[in-house]
Amino acid sequence: MHRLTENQIVHISPGPESRVSGFECYVVAIDGDRAWLAPVRRVDVLWLPERLRNVLMLFAWRRQTVLLKGVLSAHDGPEDLSFRVSDGIFMPRARSSRVGVTVPAVITEIDGAGRRVGQALEAQTHDIGPDGILLEPDERFAGRAVMSVALTLPEDTEPLRARIRLGDRDDDGRVAATFVELPDDERARLRAFVAGHLRWRLKLLRSAQELGDDRD
Repeated sequence: MHRLTENQIVHISPGPESRVSGFECYVVAIDGDRAWLAPVRRVDVLWLPERLRNVLMLFAWRRQTVLLKGVLSAHDGPEDLSFRVSDGIFMPRARSSRVGVTVPAVITEIDGAGRRVGQALEAQTHDIGPDGILLEPDERFAGRAVMSVALTLPEDTEPLRARIRLGDRDDDGRVAATFVELPDDERARLRAFVAGHLRWRLKLLRSAQELGDDRD
């Protein structure tokens, strides 16, 4: 999966168990052993079941063809797909897909027993993904302390809660933070948020390209 990039086109081969022949997809987002996909042509996947095993994903990488075997799932309709590697032969990317979005973050230092230490501090994210966040420059956050964080995602009524470890600052003073404890349901929320945001961005890009083609 480390060889995939967002907006790359891959070929999906469902195999003989499906009524759907091979089709192409854009890669929307990547996290661990999963890739979220958007079909290039919607008609190709109208008969796709909710879950299909033994699916092959093929894509070009450095003049080679990479083949991965996994499970293809349809979520909110045939245009919202995900592919999860099942053969165990893959290398995860160093970092999952992220979106550059500013959301409120309430950060609290905790002790070794998980008890709150000190007052809650308000901050803002610079980007966010299933494996961590980047905080806007703030001198209050330094070192490699473990903190609790509550993120308020757009349109969500309940904050997303996790524990993070603060890391290094980048050249602009922003602080990297990695999730060290993120419940499965919260990670699923974060995955859906990132994939939804990137899917919307892909639609805008495709619409702009189609408009340019029409003008030509």
